[in-house]
Amino acid sequence: MTCCKEKKSPFSLRVVQKRLRREEVSPLRNVVTSAPVANKEERGTLRPAVVRILKRSKQPLRTADIYNALVAQGYPFTFKEPKKILGIRLYKMLGVQPLGGGLFKAK
Repeated sequence: MTCCKEKKSPFSLRVVQKRLRREEVSPLRNVVTSAPVANKEERGTLRPAVVRILKRSKQPLRTADIYNALVAQGYPFTFKEPKKILGIRLYKMLGVQPLGGGLFKAK
């Protein structure tokens, strides 16, 4: 049997470990988006922005065209791969009609 004169509380060790994890993670909270971040007043949801772009267009648009228009408007994307996620969400988005071949138009 080994005998310790100093007993270390596992609670204090856990507290130290949590603090270290927070310090390691804290720089990742400031994620850079692909577009400039808008003010809280300017911030909107994705669906109305996409529908507005499609209604202004006279012809059907591809995902890349919609993405480029959103970036040009300064839409603040919050996900890591915005073009990929946008392409997935377009198929289920209300007010957007998929035409096939990667083309979309407003309903």
